Amino acid sequence: MKFIATTTDQNLPCVNVSDTLIVKVILCCPSVCTQPIKGVLCNQSQTGFDLQNMLCSGTQAGSWSIISGPGITQAQSIVTGILIPSQYQAGEYTVQYKLNNNIGGCKDTSTQKIIIVKAPEAGNALQSTYAICEKKDSIIDLNTALNGQDLGGEWKTNDVNIQSVISKNGKINLATISDGKYKIRYVVEAQGCSSDSVELEFNINKAPYADAGENGRLSCDTPTVFIGNTLNSSGQNVDIKWTLIGGVISDPSRDRFEAGTPGRYLLEVRDKSTGCSSKDTVDVIAAEAFITDVNSNSKDPKCYGEKNAIIEVTDIKGGTAPFTFVLLDQGSKELSRNSTGKFVSLSPGKYTIRIEDKNGCITTRTYEIVEPAPLDVVLLRDTTISCRDSVYLEVQTGIDPGRISELKWYGDGTLIDTLAIYNRTLHPQNTTRYSIRVRDNNGCFVESAATVKVDLQAHVYAPNVFSPNGDNLNDLFKLVYSENVDYIFSFAIYDRWGEQMYIKQNFYPTDEHGWNGIYRTQDCNPGVFVWVAKIRACDDRIETIYGDVTLLR
Repeated sequence: MKFIATTTDQNLPCVNVSDTLIVKVILCCPSVCTQPIKGVLCNQSQTGFDLQNMLCSGTQAGSWSIISGPGITQAQSIVTGILIPSQYQAGEYTVQYKLNNNIGGCKDTSTQKIIIVKAPEAGNALQSTYAICEKKDSIIDLNTALNGQDLGGEWKTNDVNIQSVISKNGKINLATISDGKYKIRYVVEAQGCSSDSVELEFNINKAPYADAGENGRLSCDTPTVFIGNTLNSSGQNVDIKWTLIGGVISDPSRDRFEAGTPGRYLLEVRDKSTGCSSKDTVDVIAAEAFITDVNSNSKDPKCYGEKNAIIEVTDIKGGTAPFTFVLLDQGSKELSRNSTGKFVSLSPGKYTIRIEDKNGCITTRTYEIVEPAPLDVVLLRDTTISCRDSVYLEVQTGIDPGRISELKWYGDGTLIDTLAIYNRTLHPQNTTRYSIRVRDNNGCFVESAATVKVDLQAHVYAPNVFSPNGDNLNDLFKLVYSENVDYIFSFAIYDRWGEQMYIKQNFYPTDEHGWNGIYRTQDCNPGVFVWVAKIRACDDRIETIYGDVTLLR
């Protein structure tokens, strides 16, 4: 140290004078010196950092402590002098070195800053493998494929083609990448730490081949064109589907077919094993006003056997008027032609209408006129009954009862009743022709008839010989009456001279009667006798019936 002394009380003529004294001070305090570390520490490290490496040469013995930092509320002593980063949060810490022995008035501490950084986290893949179809313009945000990752990492791959389609913000478009398997890693680095990474695998499946073919033009001379391609992907695991926008395709699963309807055709080929599909379109246009569609209707006969069917073209789309309509039979023979498109009085069968426009463009439509099933009603067989008998008329039919609107019974053309019953019991007094008429909901009717003959003849049956000889065989002569005989007024027997041998009066056919060959208690001699019977028939007619019988002994 340098000291200067100067006088201040000079007396004239004397002046003040100065003199210099240099005093050398010798340092007696102990040395306490630390130096900052190079770089930072990573809290992923389990290996301790020796704080002693921060001491300057000549620094005397002391101890280390952390006096500030994340989560530090009071000084924490580091007894061993080894700092283990994994035990601390990321952040800036202040460490202090303090001498064990100190001289009063001397500095005994030194501090330094230590930065502990967080270990990098690449996160976890939400799914490790992605299946993507080739040539699909699908942009994938790779960042959303991870969970818990640190921002600021870098997506890396060994494939230069893949690396070229990864944007800086982590989005990737695989539309231009051919099929195959590709791996992409997300790498996060931090100073002082080892990098962390996670890997994603992308399986790009090959897209099936779809070629809808060349655009085509339809004309009257070229009514159809081929679309599609036989080279389209095919096989058991491949679905082919054609769609005509605004139209219908009869068989949409063919790889190539003839198209005769103008419009835009969409082809989709799908691989069922991968779910990948490819699409292509082709346009088929009409070079002129081509007939594109025909609206029509047909009306079948209502009843079996009628010839009143109708086929009518109601509207034509496309084409150039006027139109000519030609009706052809199943053998393509022309039946009729007109300019209205309406054909009437047709029989059941198959027909074709050929439509020709002004330019000669032709299209055809086929129709089938269906004849309704016949109404089958059969009134079973003619029959004969006796007077005052009843008859049961039975009907056979296959008509659904719900189809019948009217059922009527007639006797000799006169309506009997309208009871909707098929089978019935009748009591005709005379021979009658019965008929049943059935009408269905379409107004069709069918009729069936049967004749019931009523036998009014009063038949009387008599033997032509009898032998009243007591042998109990044919000993009694009597008449046998049919059921048409109601009553017998008299039954008499006469000999050849007209003398009455026997008479019984006023009895019924079931009453006992008959002649035993005795007249006035005497056996009559063999001979021929005449019998006469006066009867009343079932219809109240009175008849006299006679005959002869031979008596034998």
